[in-house]
Amino acid sequence: MLYEGTGVGSPFIFFAARFLVLLVLCIAGYGISYGKPENFKKYAWFAGIVYSLVEGLRWLRGADYCHYYNDIVTNLGENPMNLYGERIITPEPELIYQLWINFFNFTTLPFWVAFIFYSALLIGGLLLVVKQFPKSAVIALPLFFVLTVDSSENLIRQYFAEALMFYAYYFHLKEKRAWMVAMLIIAPLIHYSAIAVDIIFLAIVLTWKPLEKFYRSYATLGVLFAIFLYGYFVFDISNFQFIADFAYENVDLGDDKAALYVDGADQWLSEEGSLAETQLGVSVGAISIYNNIVKFIAYSVIIIIGFLLVRADKRLAVAYAFSYIAILLKTTCSDIELYLRLYYWFVILLPIIAGCVFNKDNLKPIWRALILGVFILCFLWYGFLRSGFSATLFGYGFIWDANVNIW
Repeated sequence: MLYEGTGVGSPFIFFAARFLVLLVLCIAGYGISYGKPENFKKYAWFAGIVYSLVEGLRWLRGADYCHYYNDIVTNLGENPMNLYGERIITPEPELIYQLWINFFNFTTLPFWVAFIFYSALLIGGLLLVVKQFPKSAVIALPLFFVLTVDSSENLIRQYFAEALMFYAYYFHLKEKRAWMVAMLIIAPLIHYSAIAVDIIFLAIVLTWKPLEKFYRSYATLGVLFAIFLYGYFVFDISNFQFIADFAYENVDLGDDKAALYVDGADQWLSEEGSLAETQLGVSVGAISIYNNIVKFIAYSVIIIIGFLLVRADKRLAVAYAFSYIAILLKTTCSDIELYLRLYYWFVILLPIIAGCVFNKDNLKPIWRALILGVFILCFLWYGFLRSGFSATLFGYGFIWDANVNIW
């Protein structure tokens, strides 16, 4: 069976659980944005517990679920008789990830506790950042779920590392540099891809003061928007073929894990690996013209108003940079595997900017309503409702559907 989870679980329970999480995040977000500050903990615990349980108690949802289930129950292959599904484990695991699996195996806790921990760590990091920008919560909490639920159920180890980026950003906002650096160091030791994200994070943090005038310049906004326009209307993914050719012919990374990416460079880095043709079932050209118009408006609003917000509050600089990179990746080459995985790194902070845009001070009610409408169409209707509430290749399972011992 290509996808182990196919046919597992109840679609009704699956859809009801997703709707519950979305509803709870909307309620909690509204309460945080418009309620009394002292009620933050109440709403945060409410949102965090529901999200962590629904996401953490899943079973076989996501193509890589078996992989990370096997890591846990076999202690990275030391107990091979417990292997399940395609019998895959993480080869040459990063140091902190290996230590985490060893520690969890030592506790003898059920495997699903680890998945609850992954989910709690992720939503906990988001809530800490939201606490610094409470007005963003009404959009940020539900939008985070909408944008990441499918990918976070699949790219489990990557999102384990991504959670650390929330904590790094939180410590940056609180001016606790030692803790910020610690989070940035730990993240690549869970998933190597964090190195590239660390570089961009530090570049923004370390260059803001000497380049503040440049970052606040309207000319900079003009350049950023021009690049976006080029990417949206002109850029052709085949322009990146030279990267795949160069990687295949010149790069020798030595270890087996890295070699897989280089040897498959055409699939990872060029249009040959387009998910639109291989997995999504539709080509990019088949996407509705209305969808493209709505996306263009939504991304334009985030780029332009988001920039104005950064001019007024430099604390948003990192979130804005991440959001802008995510938008570029999404609009230029989001159906290419490697770039899509990079997109998932950067998109986690886009809900913060979108929420701050929606609740920008002095924004007229009519404009706020229009922005909300565009966001609903772009992210909820054309995005989440067409995937998050549709038939899934990976089943509908929760741990009570598992055909293994859950204790």
